[in-house]
Amino acid sequence: MSNRIIRGFSRLGIGAAVLTAIYGSVLTGVATLSEYTDNSPGILIYDSATHQVSKTRPSGANIYAQIDGPPPSGLNELVRHRTPALYAAKAAGVGLGITVLAALAVFGFFRGLGWIIVGFARD
Repeated sequence: MSNRIIRGFSRLGIGAAVLTAIYGSVLTGVATLSEYTDNSPGILIYDSATHQVSKTRPSGANIYAQIDGPPPSGLNELVRHRTPALYAAKAAGVGLGITVLAALAVFGFFRGLGWIIVGFARD
């Protein structure tokens, strides 16, 4: 009887862990795509009157940064050498790591709950 209870809770844990892994993988994919597009190269425009640098992205969104004084000489080089794949890889690694840990925690919770219930059922 006790083995059946532990097996049943293990199966519940596996099911919940799979759902957690699917949900985490989807969120990781969305975050990775967002990091890739947010760090994609764009066109830098410096406005000397307001000392603002705007970065126009292919999507049409602009990002503004306030700079005190003239723009740095390596401003375009700095943006050109930023690789969006590096940011996307970091987001994917962190997201998948958290997903795996969350799935293991969910499985362990259900497995432990089965052990606790079997312990009370024996007494």
